[in-house]
Amino acid sequence: RNQMFLTNTAPMAAYRGAGRPIMSSMLERLVGQAARELKIDPAELRRRNMIPKEKFPYKLVNGSLYDSGDPLGCLADAVKEANWSDTTAWESRKLEAKKRGKLLGRGMATCIESTAGSSVDEVELRFNPEGKVTIYCNTKSTGQGHETAFAQVAAEALGLPLESMHVVEGDPLVKGLGGGSGGSRSMQFGGSAVLLGSREVISKATSLAAKELEAAEADMEFDHGSFRIKGTDRNVTLLALVKKNPGALDSKVQGKHDPTWPNGCHIAEVEVDEFTGEVEMLSYIACDDAGNIINHQLVEGQMHGGLAQGC
Repeated sequence: RNQMFLTNTAPMAAYRGAGRPIMSSMLERLVGQAARELKIDPAELRRRNMIPKEKFPYKLVNGSLYDSGDPLGCLADAVKEANWSDTTAWESRKLEAKKRGKLLGRGMATCIESTAGSSVDEVELRFNPEGKVTIYCNTKSTGQGHETAFAQVAAEALGLPLESMHVVEGDPLVKGLGGGSGGSRSMQFGGSAVLLGSREVISKATSLAAKELEAAEADMEFDHGSFRIKGTDRNVTLLALVKKNPGALDSKVQGKHDPTWPNGCHIAEVEVDEFTGEVEMLSYIACDDAGNIINHQLVEGQMHGGLAQGC
């Protein structure tokens, strides 16, 4: 018989679950206090204790490996944008605010945070007879835009139109390994697996192209969706190979990576009403090293969300 169920439980999904911002807040307050007691500019104290980019990759005493980065560059860019070093202008602004019954203050924090590494993501690429590509992955988007970024990675690597890509996340009928979405891992793991899958497609297609053009594989080169014999104008497109060899270019690959270490510097200016305690945010400058950015609009949106939520 038919049954009906009533529940008051709300739907759930991953949402800003990191706990490290709490640790970063405590650490940065200690650094700020040290700067005040030592009478050293907070930016200068941080500068003295940062790792120069020429020392990357850098292994910590706990065994963690900073793969790459430029913390000093992020600090320098943020300090410049905030006009931090112009102490004369800053003191003048504080006096002007005091006349209005406001206390002008500013704060700086630098941060470094690992992505969720040491797991495996599996991605499958399948072609239909018209050359459309379906990308099966196991990282589920809850607003981050994986379906756009993953499609961009495959489209660029394969030299095919973006509109020919279709991303399917977590299809129960397609078995595949994956760590899911979380810990800033989706682009690093899922996106990298898409790239590896695209390269596997090109590797398979190179062999087919060589046979089609009656040439050695070593003489083939791939560019913008087409294979060509080096030094000649003889070529065959990837789409032509797909249509002539149904299913032959479908690929399934695994990607396993170590953590990466995004870092940044944030500077905030506020005014506090001396009598009511009301706080007004005057400016917030964030300079973050997000690595190889696939889609600037998506990255900016995620940064804005993180800033609003204090993550």
